Order: sequence, then structure tokens, then C-alpha cells
Amino acid sequence: MKYINEKCSACGEVFNENSDVVVCPVCATPQHRECYNKNGECVNSHLHETGFEWKPSAEKTGEKSDKKICRFCSAENDGKNLNCSSCGKSFSETKEPEMKRISEMPVDEDGVPYLEDIIEQRINILAPGITPQQRQEKLCGQEIGLTVAFIGNNAKAYVDKFRAIEKNRKRSFNWAAFFFGPFWLFYRRLYKMGIIFLSIYITGAMLAAHSSNVILSKWSYILEDPNLMTEALLSEYVKDALPLFVIMFVLLVINFVIGFVGTWRYWEKCNEDLEALAYERSKGNNADSLRFFLKKSSTSYVSAFLAFLTYEFLPAFLVNAFTQIFN
Repeated sequence: MKYINEKCSACGEVFNENSDVVVCPVCATPQHRECYNKNGECVNSHLHETGFEWKPSAEKTGEKSDKKICRFCSAENDGKNLNCSSCGKSFSETKEPEMKRISEMPVDEDGVPYLEDIIEQRINILAPGITPQQRQEKLCGQEIGLTVAFIGNNAKAYVDKFRAIEKNRKRSFNWAAFFFGPFWLFYRRLYKMGIIFLSIYITGAMLAAHSSNVILSKWSYILEDPNLMTEALLSEYVKDALPLFVIMFVLLVINFVIGFVGTWRYWEKCNEDLEALAYERSKGNNADSLRFFLKKSSTSYVSAFLAFLTYEFLPAFLVNAFTQIFN
């Protein structure tokens, strides 16, 4: 066993040839199966979001070792090996694997790239240390390797969040969803929810623009010379400005809502889409399966950018249009 003389990160006991060891698919930490089951998760799960990766003791201390650990499958090899004896990858591949274009990948008899090749490529990039055995673990109803490939960017972090949801229904606050609001929803392809909240955003922007125009037209002389402000005028100014503050507060609350429900809804979406993908793959049509996978998986910068442009320009256009109609 390649982890002989290493210590279990949970209990500190040294592994021997009879130890029953499991390896975390996210950070590659070895631990006794009993320890893993007792904790219900990897002992280093709290470090996953930091990008933590377990290293053999020889690497940690800087000692020279005549063994090589494959960065792709974590298998232990003789130091003289040029290629991994487990997965065949070359040890000279020190750079991160590059994402090949779909047009550069092998195709079937219909000229369509194989979905399995695309999934494998994403797994190698997003979770290079995951082994075939570890891929059997289920997440979102499917093998974890497929789920990682489906999530795409920042997959490791979402694997931990999804595990927490499936284990004890634990919700986590999503700071990216909070800061970017509906644009994050479009980025993660949560289009229905994104349209609802973007519509609220646009409505709020239109009301805010109208409120700002009222303040500017009525109080421009005060804004130019604050010394003209009296106690009576201040009370009236606050009354006119109150709708604008209410609108900004409502938009902030919306961002908090998206932050609280974003990860949960994304987990639900992955479950729904992966189940539908499994059905497509069961029909044996590679082209349809590939089309569905590319449409539903990973992230969409284009959708997020278009949502941002809509928010930036549509409110002003609508305000001007309504102004011309009703004036």
C-alpha cells in the first residue's frame, strides 16, 4: 500500500499494510475508513475551499524520496519511472493540463466529439488527483467525476457545499451570489431565477432613476449650495429622498436572498440536469447527449455579460420612453 508509514490525519495512527484507507477525492488526504465514517467527512474538509492538497511526508519535510506520486491519479511509483504505472501519464507533464478545443478532439462516425472524452478532459483539469475508485462516489445522484465535470469552474468548492447539503441539509451562504446578485445566477445558468431577480433589479433601477430626477429637479439649488438648507427644508428633502433609500435597501435585501438560496438552488439544478443528462445518455445518441451537456453544464460568461448590459441600458431606455409618452 502506498500510504504505509504515513499517519492518518484524523487519529494520528501510522498506516500499515493491513490498514483500510480511504482517500478524499478533493484534497487527497488519506485516512482510516473508520475515521472517515466516524467524522462523516474528510478531516480536512474545512480546508478544501483554500485549495489545500495533502502531500506525502517526504514532500512536506523536503526529504528526498525514491518514490514518485502521480499528480493525475495519486498512485505511488518507483522513482525511476518516466510514466505512471497506474494511469500512464508522463511525469514530465509539470504544467496544468490544457483545455483542448472541441474541434481538436476525436470524433465519432458522424463527426461529433465523444461526450466521454470531454467529461474526462474536464475531470483531469478540475480534479486531477481523483482516482477511478473515488469516482464511484455519488454526488447529485451521479458519479462524482461527472458532477465535477458538470459544475465546471470552482468545482472543488461546490463539491464540499453539495456534500454538506446531501449529508445534513446544511445551507451555506454564497458570497459570490451575494456580491453579483442576478448576474451570478446567469453565470451559473440559473436562468429562470435570474430573470425574476433581474426584472426586480431593472424595476428598482427605473424607480431609483425617477426618484433621483425628482430630487435633482426640485432640490438642485440646495445641492449646489447646502448653506441654503433649513430645518424645515431638510424634513421635506428627507421625505422626497426616502423612496430612493427604500429602493436601495430592497435591492440589498435581494442580494442577501440570492446569497442564502443560491447554492441550494444550484444544487437542485445540478440534480435535475444530471438526471436529464443520464436519460439522454441512456438513449445512446452521442450528438444529443453532447448538445445537452454543453447547453446545461459549467458556466456562462456570455449570459452574465448580457444580463449586465440589460441592467445597465434597459432602465434608462424605458425611463426615457415613458417620459416622452406621458409628457
